[in-house]
Amino acid sequence: MYAKYLKKVNLSEEVGLATEIYDAFKKGRAAIVANDSELRDAQAEIIKIKMSRVILHKAAYYLRGAAEAKAASSIDYADYFHGLSEGYGFVLSLQFTYDQNGISYFSHAEVNTMLSTLEAGNGFWDRTPAELNEIAEQIEAKI
Repeated sequence: MYAKYLKKVNLSEEVGLATEIYDAFKKGRAAIVANDSELRDAQAEIIKIKMSRVILHKAAYYLRGAAEAKAASSIDYADYFHGLSEGYGFVLSLQFTYDQNGISYFSHAEVNTMLSTLEAGNGFWDRTPAELNEIAEQIEAKI
């Protein structure tokens, strides 16, 4: 399932990201077979960092898509709720993402603040394009 999202990351944003992840999985598997824990751990770290980038991109992408659907003169609620529900899931995942220094891109508290914004009032029904774009900008600032 993750590969589906990986394929959708705009290659101009992260050139070679899919290949880097795939190669790290291959090398990591070979390291397991060879009982090379140092190489295995290095490849696991690459996978963790690169997969985190996908989560960042997709969280912002889906929130922006929901904002566009809501801002349209004739709101497409199917697109809006699809984008917002996907975005919500990716935002929830942000607390488990890490940069190359092993530092989480977003803390549990930061993620909960974003989720609280998405759930405020009547939840998804009350979200404005401005709110969604603001959260997307906060995420994109870390990319």
